[in-house]
Amino acid sequence: LYTPTKYIQGPGCLGQAGEILKRYTTCFAVLDPGIEGNLRKRLAAAFDRAASAGVPELVAYPAQGESCDEEIGRLAELAKDAGADVVLAAGGGKTVDIGKAVGAKLNIPSVIAPTIAASDAPTSSISIMYTADHIYKGAVRFPDNPYMILVDTEVIANAPARFLAAGMGDALATTIEAQRCMKARGKNLHGYTGTLSALHLASFAYDIILAHGEDAMSDLKAKKPSQAFEAVVEANILMSGLGWENCGLTIPHAFHGALTPIPKFDGAMHGERVALGV
Repeated sequence: LYTPTKYIQGPGCLGQAGEILKRYTTCFAVLDPGIEGNLRKRLAAAFDRAASAGVPELVAYPAQGESCDEEIGRLAELAKDAGADVVLAAGGGKTVDIGKAVGAKLNIPSVIAPTIAASDAPTSSISIMYTADHIYKGAVRFPDNPYMILVDTEVIANAPARFLAAGMGDALATTIEAQRCMKARGKNLHGYTGTLSALHLASFAYDIILAHGEDAMSDLKAKKPSQAFEAVVEANILMSGLGWENCGLTIPHAFHGALTPIPKFDGAMHGERVALGV
């Protein structure tokens, strides 16, 4: 079963990052440029709060451009120069993919702190790669999944509702694809047949979204924390992520890749394209 070592979800859990990572010496943070200031403030406070525990030094840089070889190489050199022994990627899907690739390039653990629940990218052992001018190239596989996922639902609750909706589209497609792959005895990305555990998680994600999706969207728009919102975030990120990676993908995700060169779809999110592919 391809899975992260640890998964932590809850409001404010990013504030525990310093304490959680105290075993390391230097944490290299890759930050989403769109909310870089907010993330710097939260991480600095988290590391300062845990200073007595011997937390690592925090070195942070914003991601620039695409999840591409050039950007990954640039950040890997900065992390190497800083003596980093762990990478923390905080942001959306592109930042997450860049951070995972930087960690893999330097052979150090990656910790993922998603700031939106728009896809299941945080849990997987792959990064989606593009050219520097945003042409889809494909997926790059790494030996391991991220070491840890920190899902701060207080941060995610302040993101636009469209991101949560896109994540539901991605997760619903994952369920259908996982079920189809298992029925056909198809192979997952790693060349193996899927596991029943992953299939049940994918199917559970579908049930959660149908039961709680509308309430989660309403609660998010009202900035009202709720069990429905927490459940849908977990379905979008963890259940969907373990479901697709261990069971496999079919046409909806291939359809997403085919849309990336078409200018009309430049503004469409991954989950929206995948949902259309269903």
